[in-house]
Amino acid sequence: MAAAAADEAMHIEKPYLFGERLNKSQNMKDYQGFTNAAKMSLKYRQLAAQLIQRVLDFFPEFSSSSPAIDIHLDLSERQVEQQLGVRVQASGGHPLFLKDTREYILKIVRILVQSLQADEYVERDAARKALMALLRSLDVKASFTALFKHIGTVDDPSQDDVIREKFLSFIRDKVFPIKAEVLKLQEQMERHITYLIKKILEDVTGAEFRMFMDFLKSLNIFGEKAPKKCMVELIGIVEGQADLDAQFNVSDADHIGRLISYLFMVLPFILDGASSSKFLILPVLDKLPNERRLELLKALAEVAPFTTPEDSRHILPSVVQPVKQTEKPNTTTQWRTSNDILAMTKVLLSKEPSFIGDKSLNLSWKELPKAAVPSNRLAKRFKGTSTAAVIGSHEVYLVAESRSSSSEEGEKGRIKSGNADKLRVINDYIVAALAGNSGESIKMIEEAQKAVGEENDIYKVQTACEQYITEWKGRPGNKDKGFPARVTLCGWYGSEFVIVVVGWEKKVEKNKDVLVATGSGQEYVEEYVNDQLRGNKFNGDQDYLDCLCTGVAYSCMRTSWSGGIIKAAVVPMGGKVELLWLSHALAALWLYHHDLKNYWDKSLLCVSRGFRYSHKREIDLKHKIVGHVGTVVAFHVLGVSTDYIVRVIEFPTIDAKGAAFRTLAVQFLQEKDKFNVYIPTADAIKLVSKEFETIIPESDDFL
Repeated sequence: MAAAAADEAMHIEKPYLFGERLNKSQNMKDYQGFTNAAKMSLKYRQLAAQLIQRVLDFFPEFSSSSPAIDIHLDLSERQVEQQLGVRVQASGGHPLFLKDTREYILKIVRILVQSLQADEYVERDAARKALMALLRSLDVKASFTALFKHIGTVDDPSQDDVIREKFLSFIRDKVFPIKAEVLKLQEQMERHITYLIKKILEDVTGAEFRMFMDFLKSLNIFGEKAPKKCMVELIGIVEGQADLDAQFNVSDADHIGRLISYLFMVLPFILDGASSSKFLILPVLDKLPNERRLELLKALAEVAPFTTPEDSRHILPSVVQPVKQTEKPNTTTQWRTSNDILAMTKVLLSKEPSFIGDKSLNLSWKELPKAAVPSNRLAKRFKGTSTAAVIGSHEVYLVAESRSSSSEEGEKGRIKSGNADKLRVINDYIVAALAGNSGESIKMIEEAQKAVGEENDIYKVQTACEQYITEWKGRPGNKDKGFPARVTLCGWYGSEFVIVVVGWEKKVEKNKDVLVATGSGQEYVEEYVNDQLRGNKFNGDQDYLDCLCTGVAYSCMRTSWSGGIIKAAVVPMGGKVELLWLSHALAALWLYHHDLKNYWDKSLLCVSRGFRYSHKREIDLKHKIVGHVGTVVAFHVLGVSTDYIVRVIEFPTIDAKGAAFRTLAVQFLQEKDKFNVYIPTADAIKLVSKEFETIIPESDDFL
């Protein structure tokens, strides 16, 4: 034993000696000494795996030689528990070997994919990092090809499902989110990814299919401005998965279930003009299982209003025939079945294509359309405290304090005084949120409205705004200045909800799952929200709202004072789109009520705009307040909506002014819950007026 230990110690010394000589002379024989020694003891192999990578750059020709890389791969593949450290060390070196040769990429990717299901986290993490390094630094096309080629390719068939699950999780959680980073030659690479996904879709579960379809729809080649042929391509993928060319098996409940699922999946493509002919399958109703009959007819009735004339003429005979049945319906289910068939017949009998998208149909399982009222849950929560524009199905409602405005009430475009400088309705389809220099943003919107008239094309409004900015920069003295305002246009383009930002850092947000914040501190809000999005931490509209509130709070912590209102486009689950206005003060109160006081390392001083608003007056007021309460150790000045009086949530020190403000804040918190409007008592008004009589000008609006 002693002799063996001494022999091992002697071998351990050799790699260090080789390394010293390599650094001095780059001796090939010494490098080969590393690789040959990889067949020695466990400790020696781990050391060799580390040192081979360290000096690999000196011998690029050696990295591509078969013996060297075979030895390195062998270090990764040894399935001995005690060699975990060797495998982890070797995994990190795989990208280095592929810098000068690509012929081993398939083998290396296979090893790394298999390592994704390792028991030890450190080994799984090393494999993930190595795969991400391959995608980021090497031939992206070859790396993606190797990734998809080796899904399910394992030595042990019993491990196939496990590795497949781990691989798909890696693709979903790590690869898909960085598509913009790795797909440099965008159209070419997106086409290649589409080709690879199509191949893998030949054998996927329903959940996996939806995952890949969602990813494909996020690619630019299938985006909202994609040509019709791209929509046809996507619907063709769904058609292939649904196996619509096969004989329809009326008695197979699973077959019918898949058809129903895929019908709803292709509905967005059909809305964009793709043909629905292959999905319009109306089997013999008498032979259809009772539990599936009504469900299938519902799905077909959903698709029918968007059917092209050609498809209508093709399917109409099959729809009319069941209507001729002599048996009179005598149950609720039978009546609903007949109504659904008649609903399809009505639109299919139309001879002009204008019926596509007909919304006059009343489907039996859906509630009748209600009168337009601002009844949305988020709108309710913010009623009375902030201004919200709720964009529904081609309609815009405004909720301002305790009043609402809508086109049906004959008050389209009217907003309560005080908020008009921050929110403008272009028409029934487009609303504009203003930030920055109010004067310039209002002028820009007014000029845009004159240019587009009653047109509902949001991109024409964007073009008109950009023309105004170009004209503004051409004025004397403005040549080298940046345009001081920013306008967020939110509305509809066809059937899609679109957000367009004009002005500061002009951009268009196409991803409806991303919140877009504008206004004071907006960069910090976007930073926080995007971080949460990358972590897939959202679960419905409540999480969006909570995240936005926290993001606004963080923006307060990053600046000494800020103003205005934070705006954000919120897209909750279920397809309803909202434009939410959230003030700094509202976010602060939300955090306070959620016992998150530990977030604050600054105090909040909430300042009312209880006077005729202008951008300059707002700035002047904040400077005065900062000077007035300068004895406070730490504070933060916020500008909020018009109905708020001065409030202080928390101060780290209590002096005379701080105690007075805290009394008011506690009174507010005790009297009202969360977002309910606060009507200050006479004593509270006197208290605030006394404290700030030299700062806030007296006005009827304020008192």
